[in-house]
Amino acid sequence: MDSKNKISISFREQNKESPKNELVPYKDEQAAAEEVKKYEQPATLQSYNQKKKGSSFFKVKQHTQSPVKHLMVTSLTALLISLGLGFLLLRMFVSLTDDGSRAVNTIPSQGVNQENPQSSVVTSGLEEMNQFVIQAGVFSTRDKADEWKDMLADQSVASFVWERNQQFYLFVGSSYDRGEADKIASDLYDKGIETYVKSWSYWGGDNNLVTSSDGGAVPTLLKHIKSGTLTSLSSLDREKLKNDLERSGVDASIPQSLNNWNEKDTYNLNRLQLIYAIEKVTE
Repeated sequence: MDSKNKISISFREQNKESPKNELVPYKDEQAAAEEVKKYEQPATLQSYNQKKKGSSFFKVKQHTQSPVKHLMVTSLTALLISLGLGFLLLRMFVSLTDDGSRAVNTIPSQGVNQENPQSSVVTSGLEEMNQFVIQAGVFSTRDKADEWKDMLADQSVASFVWERNQQFYLFVGSSYDRGEADKIASDLYDKGIETYVKSWSYWGGDNNLVTSSDGGAVPTLLKHIKSGTLTSLSSLDREKLKNDLERSGVDASIPQSLNNWNEKDTYNLNRLQLIYAIEKVTE
């Protein structure tokens, strides 16, 4: 075959079409991928939002708020109930205390014995009192006081020794009135006896006069002492008072002071000795 008549076959067009055909699937695939992304992304976000809205976290949060409120309400209710019960218990306690106090106050001060209703104990409180005393001297020993007492007796002047706080006071008179006390001191001075007028307090504090029965003798005696009417009692009235005191069970030294009453006493030493006897009993 002649070289001039050679047949040449060109594959140029085929080669040109092959790349074109190869690119088409790629573009289609890329476009499909973009399309997928386009539709998948909103779907994924929407799905996430739906999951977020309906997630168990928010459900738990919503459920956890309710127990806290219930707990607060329960605690407040319990506190109110406790306060109410405490108030009621306090009222009951105060009521019982008041009832107990009234019950104690209704018990007679006589202390009646259930086995023997006739026997009782009477406590008479002694309020603090004072009067003016005419003092002839004060001594550190009883012997010295008695010595001066005898010296005054030789001058026809009665006196009385009052022991207090290991001191021995020698009194020659007493009075509730300062003017009367000064007059007694002046009368004694005219007899050559120097004295000193001062205020003298007695009883008071926790001193109580206890007797075994309630005959009214002790209150009557204390009333006469306070009012200063003992000296105005007749001998019969004093005797009756003395007998009533003996029956009351009071210490024997008290009715004995009435028994030793000196009718010639002008400086109120009788009353002073009786007051002293009561003070010694209640010490």
